[in-house]
Amino acid sequence: MKGSAGNINFELNIVTTPKSKIVRKFVVYLPEQSSWNSLLNDYTRYKKTLTDKYGNPGDSFDFFS
Repeated sequence: MKGSAGNINFELNIVTTPKSKIVRKFVVYLPEQSSWNSLLNDYTRYKKTLTDKYGNPGDSFDFFS
């Protein structure tokens, strides 16, 4: 999916279980930035926007590469 939240454009992949289609993971691709801090700031704002709107996830793991 492509869209925006909190004035940040992003691409989002939703990973579900094969049979039950329960959401297991979201993979977020943010726009390229010139610095690590800029990218981290975008991610932090995006995550806060979604958490404020939908509540805290049952489990959370952050990975950057």
